[in-house]
Amino acid sequence: MIRIEKTYLIKSLPGDYKSKKHSKIEQCYLIDSPDACRIRKKDGLHSITRKLLAVPGDLSIRDYYDFPISAEEFKVIWSFAKSKLTKNRYYYETNFNYELRIDEFEGALKGLYLAELVIFEETQKESFVPLEWLGPEVTNYDWVYNQFLSQKKFSEINDLIKSLETGTK
Repeated sequence: MIRIEKTYLIKSLPGDYKSKKHSKIEQCYLIDSPDACRIRKKDGLHSITRKLLAVPGDLSIRDYYDFPISAEEFKVIWSFAKSKLTKNRYYYETNFNYELRIDEFEGALKGLYLAELVIFEETQKESFVPLEWLGPEVTNYDWVYNQFLSQKKFSEINDLIKSLETGTK
């Protein structure tokens, strides 16, 4: 299944985001490549997902292959995986064309918040008007991907975030 996702920094968190529907997500990665192999626990469900780049040079369009696994399989894989992260995902806004989520990272990434826009119709890809609290789009930066983040601490990427927020490099 093809999915279109864009990632944004957040200038300021909307005051009501904690009141939105949310999920606790634990995930780890088995393959260290742009085509991630992710193991995830979310809302009591467990899955393995392979994400493949669908359009060369455009990291926002990926082909997803998602398969359910058992809780026991997740537990075994989680026990030996080195690249892990935990986050709370708040479903901020949804309409028939898109879904906007706020990811609040925990553990070593505590303090990191990213917004993810999932676009359901490719024809709507360029028509989304960012809300006032969204910062710069960072979709095509490798360091915003969970696979990369799962091996980092917030302090290791904070300078990258600050340089984008201020427009410096």
